[in-house]
Amino acid sequence: MNALNICLRLVFSAFVMLFLSACLEHNHNSSYEYLLLHPRKLQSEMASCQDEATASGKISPQCKMVIKAADQIMGLAEDQQKYPEKFGQRILRAQMDYAKNTTPENREKVQVLLLVVGLSSPE
Repeated sequence: MNALNICLRLVFSAFVMLFLSACLEHNHNSSYEYLLLHPRKLQSEMASCQDEATASGKISPQCKMVIKAADQIMGLAEDQQKYPEKFGQRILRAQMDYAKNTTPENREKVQVLLLVVGLSSPE
């Protein structure tokens, strides 16, 4: 009976962990940082927000965040097009900052800047 209780607790704990991780993944996929690093998701979220705004005439807090992320990516892409050398220097500075202090924030800065370069490349 004692072994049965332990097995049931383990199974229950596993289900709770799976449930919590599924909830966390959903929130992660809608976060500002996630949208900056995943342009296809950002594009689909923008389309959903446009549909929502057309239907209701209101902009939800989630859509405000999506618009902010899209504005940031567009601004970076514009900077990269107008001032490619300065943008390259910005990437190098971000990489050096990350080498000195390997925080998730510094890693994300480098990833976003490199993503913008990738978006504007021909292939």
